Amino acid sequence: MNISSILRVLSFTPVLALAGCVGGSTSSPPAASSGPSTFSLAIFGNPNSIPPEKTAQEDKSYTCPTVDIIEGAAAFRLGRAGSATDVGHQASLIDVARECAFVGNTVTMKVGVQGRMLLGAQGKPGTYVVPVRVAVKRNDVVVASRFARVSVTIPTGESSVAFTHVEQNISLPITANDPGDEYDIFV
Repeated sequence: MNISSILRVLSFTPVLALAGCVGGSTSSPPAASSGPSTFSLAIFGNPNSIPPEKTAQEDKSYTCPTVDIIEGAAAFRLGRAGSATDVGHQASLIDVARECAFVGNTVTMKVGVQGRMLLGAQGKPGTYVVPVRVAVKRNDVVVASRFARVSVTIPTGESSVAFTHVEQNISLPITANDPGDEYDIFV
């Protein structure tokens, strides 16, 4: 055997060793894949023009719908109608917030409400119920609605307290449009 034959064999040996590494092991089954791995693309190229795998999060970037308090629904008053001096108690919504999780073709929302309960001239310390409704609309159609009775206790010696309520797991489908454009949340 001459030196040029030996050099050809030695230059071919790393390629065989590398091919053995790519071939896999018989001790565990190969992972299921819908496209070539990055390693495979780097070594062999992409002879079948298979696109690399992408996750749903890489393909789309969604926004969470806005949340607003319905005009005229920010306060709930109990007492004699038309008389400011005969008010027992009043609840006012102060702030709202929302959080969204996008999984597959579903958006799951969490909507929070912050308010304040005030005693009126005729009010007494105690526990009161504040009705809170969270509605999600697509255009003018209500597609989800939740109603809760939030208990608020005003202790002796206090004239007002803050309260919060969180409505969870409001799930809706993601259509061709961004959920931030598709839906509106109202409290």
